[in-house]
Amino acid sequence: MDRIQSFLSIVNVLALAVASSISVVCYQLVDDAFQKRHGVLSSVIVIAAIALIFGIAQYSAGFMVNGSRRLRRLLMSDEFVEGTWIDIMQVGAGIGTEVAIVEIQYKDRQFHLSGQTYSTVDLRQLGAWESIITKYDPCLLYYLYRETSTQGAAAPVLGGGQLRFQKALYGPVEYQASFFDPIHSSSVTLGFGYKLTKTSDLKALHTSGEGRKQVLARFLRLHINDAREASAGHR
Repeated sequence: MDRIQSFLSIVNVLALAVASSISVVCYQLVDDAFQKRHGVLSSVIVIAAIALIFGIAQYSAGFMVNGSRRLRRLLMSDEFVEGTWIDIMQVGAGIGTEVAIVEIQYKDRQFHLSGQTYSTVDLRQLGAWESIITKYDPCLLYYLYRETSTQGAAAPVLGGGQLRFQKALYGPVEYQASFFDPIHSSSVTLGFGYKLTKTSDLKALHTSGEGRKQVLARFLRLHINDAREASAGHR
């Protein structure tokens, strides 16, 4: 996120410099007699021109960043975290009772998270949630979220968490998470996230309920195998 902010700041500085230069040149080209008769008006025109050019450049830069995922990927490079993730709750050396689909998107200078939570037993949906506030440090994303349960909870529940991404050349593909909300647990829960990088997985996840179950089940098996191997390696 700092890289995107730096890009926007550089654009602002360049825009201000260009606008100032153009306005000064235009001011010098105005007839001396006009400047003497309308000195205040000339100054107002110069200031208005600077503000207009600066505003257009600032809006255009923000519009490009918001609208171009490719540009954001280029700017974020090895910290590009946007995309669809599978989040698996971990309890000790075993697997928890929930798995989640997590969407991370950039909008208006901050990340937005949303997703759905499913049971690891039968892959039945347990709730849906979205972030309220987020804050990003290099490879560390903090967030507060609001979740609505599909299991009869009277009102949405607030929770919070953090995702610690493992930096990689073309952007992280895994993270470790810690989060808390009263719907799922009475204490802080740990989780592990895996980014979906295959088009076939993304298509299956969003086109049919059966396809979604297959993707979730495969990542659950992957996580269980990895956990077993890690546990065996520490013996």
